[in-house]
Amino acid sequence: MDLSILLRDLHNAWVFIKSNRLLLDLIWTAVVLIILYLTIKLSHKTFGGLYRRGMITEKAAEKISRTIDLLAYILALIAIVYIFTQAQQLSILVIALIVLGIIVSWDVLVNVVGYYTIMISRIIEVGSYMEIGSIEGRVREINLLHTVLETSSGIQRIPNKEFLRNPYKVHGETIDVCLRIRVHHGGDLTALANQEKKLHSLLESRKGEYLAMPEEKTRLTPTRITSEYGEYLFKTRMQGPKYDPHRIGQLVKAVANAMITSEIKGEVEIVKCP
Repeated sequence: MDLSILLRDLHNAWVFIKSNRLLLDLIWTAVVLIILYLTIKLSHKTFGGLYRRGMITEKAAEKISRTIDLLAYILALIAIVYIFTQAQQLSILVIALIVLGIIVSWDVLVNVVGYYTIMISRIIEVGSYMEIGSIEGRVREINLLHTVLETSSGIQRIPNKEFLRNPYKVHGETIDVCLRIRVHHGGDLTALANQEKKLHSLLESRKGEYLAMPEEKTRLTPTRITSEYGEYLFKTRMQGPKYDPHRIGQLVKAVANAMITSEIKGEVEIVKCP
């Protein structure tokens, strides 16, 4: 086909489309929807690939993709409203309201940006022991607006924006912690064997609650058996830059409460590791 004829046909088609307002609006709407679809697919593919390569967590990939999806839908809706109404004032009003919302909720948005920065960098994770400013403690939760630290003075909620503004330090050191657990058997050694299995199973199944390092294998070693009780050494590892009596006390309390709940009679105390 002659190029000049093709160009002429394309020109005539464009003139016809321009003369038909509804057809032109539908074509522009189709373009917007195609861009929306490609944006969402690219977002999911990009962040899904980052997750599969271990660069971000699955939770971070999912939340970032959902955020981009929401923004894409909002922009597509504004574009479609403008296409069909040609109401420039309405579009300006919507954009102005969005800008005003951003200004009013700026503090919230900065915290959200801080959250995504934490999740993508993966420097801080649940279980990490860290310092930020004058506060130090173990990370218990990383939420959208704040990060929860367990400190010697209690629970502290740090706004995520602080991780963008202030230097912080994450400790990778570990310390060995040992507990002496005494189980009373009332003269029944068979009952003691059952209690020992029950205690070991209890500590193993709930070690994420007792240990700062949940991946650490539970070690419960018999050290002394008498006619009244059996004595065991429970050794674990906790993450942190120093020996923290508060956290050690919490560990002792958690194990003692678990024994009471499981009807295991005995005592728990902290001892020096051999």
